[in-house]
Amino acid sequence: DPKNTQILSTVDELLRSTKEAKPFYELETIGLFYQLFYHLYVSGHIVKSQNSASEKGIHTVITLLEWIELHYSERITLAEISHVMGFSEKYICRIFKEYTAKTVIDYVNESRIEKACARIGVNSITQTAFDCGFNDLSYFCKIFKKYKGMSPSEYKKQILRK
Repeated sequence: DPKNTQILSTVDELLRSTKEAKPFYELETIGLFYQLFYHLYVSGHIVKSQNSASEKGIHTVITLLEWIELHYSERITLAEISHVMGFSEKYICRIFKEYTAKTVIDYVNESRIEKACARIGVNSITQTAFDCGFNDLSYFCKIFKKYKGMSPSEYKKQILRK
């Protein structure tokens, strides 16, 4: 999907920018965050509800999305997110759903599957699953099928044929 490709490309640029930390990289990073949110809105991954929360809520979601992108390959729980963000799990879930129309866990899983799709042609399915934060291969296969409508092996065969 070209929209997801744009999102992943922007995330890669964000990570590159923060990793390289060239002079004035902060400005580039801020610009890339705006670009990321533009792509997320255009693709329908984020929807602003009619009764949007305060600016604090927007910043909370932005910070959470950045944190997820940096830690997607690790074990992520709502309790950990709550601790890192300094808000209750209930608040995190409510504000995230309000801005993205998704649960935090759905977003994490969808993000991991998108990253898996980018790697699955190069690595084994098992390695891809572990690299993308899934510790259980059968759970990875179940979630992959939920989001892509096919098993990881079917997907891999498809992309290798191209």
